[in-house]
Amino acid sequence: MLATDLEQYKRIQIETAPGPKLIVMLYDCALRNLEKAREAMVNGKREQVTPALNKVHDALGELSGSLNFDAGEIAGRLFELYEYCGWRLVQANLKRDPNALDAVREILATLRSAWVECAKNGAGRKAAPAHGFQAVAE
Repeated sequence: MLATDLEQYKRIQIETAPGPKLIVMLYDCALRNLEKAREAMVNGKREQVTPALNKVHDALGELSGSLNFDAGEIAGRLFELYEYCGWRLVQANLKRDPNALDAVREILATLRSAWVECAKNGAGRKAAPAHGFQAVAE
């Protein structure tokens, strides 16, 4: 019962959140799972690395899907950053190198901070991930 109540709460929180808050939630999800993957790599828990990195990839996919390419050059630049982050995740996983995840964490943390400021200033109200927010809910 408690698990379904929590799932329902998360779903309502996601469905009622303004666009910038959803974007921040995606960054939080990515950063949280990035840290899980890093810890698993450091502790030799290989079976936990790939699922955590998959969730980071899912969040990156949601972020990419939310881009409005009609809005100008920034969308293309963000897309390139998300692609780069995805590539770095694959490389880190193949090499089992937790330090390779640091660049991704730095990029995502910086972008998250920018979106927090956007949310405070009321910017980006129409921005919202496109794929049903699965990455955020997990």
